[in-house]
Amino acid sequence: MRFLCASLSTSVILLSGPRGLLARQLLPGVEASGLSDVLGEIAERKGASRSQVALAWCMGKGTVPIPGGRTLAQCKENVGAMKIRLSNGELDALDEAAMRIKKPMVQNSMASM
Repeated sequence: MRFLCASLSTSVILLSGPRGLLARQLLPGVEASGLSDVLGEIAERKGASRSQVALAWCMGKGTVPIPGGRTLAQCKENVGAMKIRLSNGELDALDEAAMRIKKPMVQNSMASM
């Protein structure tokens, strides 16, 4: 999820190992889908970060995301996502953009290695 929430051009450089490989494989599809743009637009309207919107999207779909945080600031940002409520229209916009990604996602990214 990290590569969706940062600047796409710089985030892939930051990721290493299996997550970086997966991000680089998915990046062209994500860019073409407009998902990052939709995340950014919603984040701006909500006064939130892209990460918070991504977590709120997961929660809005009825899942319980388990985000990681390397710093106290990241952990606080993650907790802040619980205050964000996305409208049905926002959830639909995110879902529609995600459906435009041509490469299918796998539940366990390690399973594709």
